[in-house]
Amino acid sequence: MLAFLPFLIWTLWFSGAVLLSIMEYVQTGGHITHRVDYTSPYEGIFKLIAAYVSLIICSLVAKCYIVVAERNYIFSNTTFSDNVQVHSNVKLGAYLMLLFTNTLITLFSLGLAAPVAQVRYARFTANATQVSGDLSLLNVQAHNDTARSAVAEEAISALDLNVGI
Repeated sequence: MLAFLPFLIWTLWFSGAVLLSIMEYVQTGGHITHRVDYTSPYEGIFKLIAAYVSLIICSLVAKCYIVVAERNYIFSNTTFSDNVQVHSNVKLGAYLMLLFTNTLITLFSLGLAAPVAQVRYARFTANATQVSGDLSLLNVQAHNDTARSAVAEEAISALDLNVGI
C-alpha cells in the first residue's frame, strides 16, 4: 500500500481540483470565477482522464514492485535441509521491461506468440534465481514414485494446487 499511496494521493489531488471546478461551473450556471480557467471545455475532462490513466499505470508499477520485492525476500530466506540456499535477484526495471515487451509480443501477434512470452518469462525467472550449497545432500523423490495406482495418482493431481505467493 505504501508503494501505491503517493500515486493515489496525486491522482485524488489532481482529479479533485478538476471535479471542484466542474462543480463550481455547474453551481454558478456556467461562470467559472476562480482558480482554474480552462481554454476549452474538454481540457478539464482530458486532465481527469489523464489522471486516472496515470493512476492505472502507476498501480501496475506498484504491483510489479510488490511482486519483485516479495519474490526476492522469499527466495533469499528459503533453505532446504539446512545446506541449500536459494537466492533471487530480480530487478524492477528489468521485470517491467519484460512484462511490457511480452505484452506487446502477445498483442501484436494476436495471442499466437503467447508461448514465446511464457518462455521468455520462464527464462527470465530462471536466470534471476541461484541455488547455492551441496545439491547432492538433498533427498529428492520423484512425484510418480509416491503414486502406486491410478486413483492415487488422480487424487494427487487433483490436490496439486499451484499457489503463487
